[in-house]
Amino acid sequence: TLPEWIYPLPLGDWPFFLLHAQTGKIGFLPDVMAAYRSHAQGAWMGQSRLKRIRQTIDVTIACRDNLEARYRRFFNYAIARGCIRLIEQTVGAKSDWGLLWPYIQKLWGVFQEDPALLPKIVARSYEKHPEMLAN
Repeated sequence: TLPEWIYPLPLGDWPFFLLHAQTGKIGFLPDVMAAYRSHAQGAWMGQSRLKRIRQTIDVTIACRDNLEARYRRFFNYAIARGCIRLIEQTVGAKSDWGLLWPYIQKLWGVFQEDPALLPKIVARSYEKHPEMLAN
């Protein structure tokens, strides 16, 4: 039986695989084992980039809050990176800032919980956007 927290998630495969990884061994097979068809009319790719980023952050938060605590820092890092990416994409797309505010709050919550992530996230942003260092 799957836990109740999985059912409302917009993405099911990633949390499902993580649940399995918690209860048994997993491995990596270097061979191509399946094909993934991506097209604009698909359930995932048919959504806007900003919505896909928001949903990925929401799924990551659900995993962080429901899976083993030893992975919390990894999930917090992924949440922070996702929120920064969402900010970058929202600014670039001149999109609705109202949708961004909850994710700024989530980012702030991650940094309050784990302040050591802040310099790592900032350094990563500067690597991607060196023009931010220019005076």
